[in-house]
Amino acid sequence: MNSHVAPGQPLVTLHGSVALSPFRVDKLVAGLKPGLRACVSVDTRFVHFALASGPLTPAEAEILAKILTYGTPGKADPKGELRVVLPRFGTVSPWSSKATDIAHNCGLKKVVRLERGVAWYFATKTASPCARRRIARSPRRSTIA
Repeated sequence: MNSHVAPGQPLVTLHGSVALSPFRVDKLVAGLKPGLRACVSVDTRFVHFALASGPLTPAEAEILAKILTYGTPGKADPKGELRVVLPRFGTVSPWSSKATDIAHNCGLKKVVRLERGVAWYFATKTASPCARRRIARSPRRSTIA
C-alpha cells in the first residue's frame, strides 16, 4: 500500500462485494482461447485494506465495515486460485483518496489510508489434469480488465 508503512502499524483487510458484473466476466472469458474458455470459470471480489495509526476499537471497526459495504454481495464464497490486483505500489488511487476522506468525515481519525483491490478467483470447471495444465500454460497478460 505504501512504502512508508511503519513496522507494527495495523493493516486491516476487509472482503467486499462482487467486483465485476456477470456480463463483464462473460465478456472477458469469451476473449480466451476456445479450449480454455470451456474449462475455466472466473469470479471477482473487492478487497479493502485499511492502514491505521493504531488498533481500531470495535465501534470504529463497525463503522469501517459499514463504509466498505456496498455493491452486489456474492452469492457464495468464491473458489479457485486467487490473484489480487492492486494499484501500482507507491501510488495513491483516486478511490483511495476519496474513501480515506469519507472515513475521516465519519470520525475514523486512526485510518491513515484506505485502498481497494480486486481479488480474482480462477477455477477449472472440470477436475481433469489436462484442463489445469491448459490454464497453467495460458499466457499471462499485463492487464486483465
